[in-house]
Amino acid sequence: MTDTASPESETVDLGTVERGRHRGGVRVGARIQTEGGVVLHQGAAAKIDNVLDALKDTGLLDGAEGSRADRAAVARSRYEQGAWLRQLFLRAGLNTVHAMDLNAKRGSGEMDDGVARARMRYNKVVRELGPFGEATVGFVCFDHVRRGDAQLNLLRKGLDRLCVMRG
Repeated sequence: MTDTASPESETVDLGTVERGRHRGGVRVGARIQTEGGVVLHQGAAAKIDNVLDALKDTGLLDGAEGSRADRAAVARSRYEQGAWLRQLFLRAGLNTVHAMDLNAKRGSGEMDDGVARARMRYNKVVRELGPFGEATVGFVCFDHVRRGDAQLNLLRKGLDRLCVMRG
């Protein structure tokens, strides 16, 4: 079921009913927007795209001390650092499957400079995470759900270390 508004107004794409039931539902927001902020097209996007989103939405990234606002601020910081690491992982091209096309005649298969820099930065960050690296990368980059308080504590400590490393 796709819902489309009249031609005079903005176009709204809410997707199918089934899509709204998956991954925590959907939220409607701007998809195409002018530089002046005029929304030309709205659409639905999943509320939960990855494990990091789910952890944030369930409160598992919240801090343990202070007021409610302080605990929420810790969760926001942890989430932002996790999102930054995930984007670095994606820019490094580590989420893709590489296959060789023997019939291709263009390109040598080498990665471009941007991907190489991102990969070097990613490797450096993971090394600096030390004992928290495996848990942090597993949850944030590979969407591995690891059960248990010990794993969640390693993730939280890894995200806290990222906060310190990145200022």
